Amino acid sequence: MVINMLIFNDDFFKEEYRNDFKVTSTMKSAWAAQLEVLNVISDVCNKLGITYYSFWGTLLGAVRHKGFVPWDDDIDIAMKREDYNHFLHEASSLLPDGYIILSAYNEPEYVHPFARVTNSNTIDISEERLKAFHNCPFVIGIDIFPLDYIAEDKKTINMQHDLFEIIKNLNAIQDLFNSETSKSFDKSTLTELENAYVTGLRTLKSSLGIKGIDNRPLENQLVIASDFAASLTATTKGSKITLVYKHLHGIDYSFEDNWFSPITLPFENIDVVVPSGYDKILTELFGDYMTPVIMTTGHNYPFYRNQLDMLHNAGLWLDIDV
Repeated sequence: MVINMLIFNDDFFKEEYRNDFKVTSTMKSAWAAQLEVLNVISDVCNKLGITYYSFWGTLLGAVRHKGFVPWDDDIDIAMKREDYNHFLHEASSLLPDGYIILSAYNEPEYVHPFARVTNSNTIDISEERLKAFHNCPFVIGIDIFPLDYIAEDKKTINMQHDLFEIIKNLNAIQDLFNSETSKSFDKSTLTELENAYVTGLRTLKSSLGIKGIDNRPLENQLVIASDFAASLTATTKGSKITLVYKHLHGIDYSFEDNWFSPITLPFENIDVVVPSGYDKILTELFGDYMTPVIMTTGHNYPFYRNQLDMLHNAGLWLDIDV
């Protein structure tokens, strides 16, 4: 698939302050590269008849800044479950060479409850790569979050409740294993916890009819089981939508289905798809979202720090700024 590159004027790549926050030229190149990846995803969605929505900080940026939130370093989108599943099954054959879809289903080491599209799987400072992605050598990824209908029939509500309780307990065991506290546990306690985890996971897979993943890492199996549980409403149309993976961690977002009529808003030098009820959605997500609050603590900002360190350690790209 051939996609025409986006056009940016030279001023776009200059370091500048936005809302009193310094955006470096390196970050500008990363922004441009992400917009290229989004442009590809948008084209694939059009070919497949799928609707994507700008979400999280990307939706906030479109509404409040007409582009990136100055201290944000990535693009997030969301799809309703039916479109999300369709994208995971069909998009690979439509993506350009080098692009990769990552999910718990096709990558046994992948442990996130959402998918990701990347422009490659390695850093590349070749002339071809730098030209295609506006002088950005890094692996660029866009996260895709599944949106699920909230169950309305009692049978599904009760089934999901029971499954989610198991998943929450297994997440708690997982967190305990990964904590400093686990270092003080004796062997019998660790064995007991592991047995409880394996038993709970086996119950989940049996209840959901999941087969053929027993040889995968346990954490990956749990993500797949969680996705199956969330997908129980994939073929139904309810009045409310949620982010199930957040629900599993005690955050119950609730969005009205009629907020998700697709419209477009300007975002830097392109238009992006957003839900028509963006005001209500952003209020649900962020509260008073029109008041800017500088925050880079959501993840390791900038996302390319580790990749940049790898280049520096190899004696490459020493003149690049963070």
